[in-house]
Amino acid sequence: MSTRAPSWLALSAATWLAVGCAGTPSAGAPATGAAVLPSASSNPAAQPSPGGTGAGDSGGQGRHDGGAASAPALPADFPAEVPVPPGTLQGGSGSAGRWGLLVLVRGPADQVLRSSVAFYVAAGFTADGPSTVHRGTYQVVLVAENRDHSNTETNLAAGITRR
Repeated sequence: MSTRAPSWLALSAATWLAVGCAGTPSAGAPATGAAVLPSASSNPAAQPSPGGTGAGDSGGQGRHDGGAASAPALPADFPAEVPVPPGTLQGGSGSAGRWGLLVLVRGPADQVLRSSVAFYVAAGFTADGPSTVHRGTYQVVLVAENRDHSNTETNLAAGITRR
């Protein structure tokens, strides 16, 4: 019997731990990050059903308001000093010194983690361990997990904090 948590749970927990409370605005405080949705053009589920009008008719899937989904973006105050690892940005959130990113990367999780740490080291960061790097006042914690049990696609979660 395996005691390993489901991949979505581990990835969500790692991102939440990295972002912490900064991802949730306090009462009365304005929200600083917008919801991040995949682009309608890259998401087959968001495409209208054959013969549909496209405006609110998506065959029971995707957006029903007829609007176009926004592309994933970095939080407005994401630090320019911290590069985003290579891959396809799936989303980002956070503010005030704590940010979280989710990047889809090709390859198995162990290889993606090693190459992501190497990417940051090449960018001038110092490796503190197998999944943590720092430079100046910024620390990056990386968590990689095969996407949907695939050995060819990996979800890479990056938690960035300003120390």
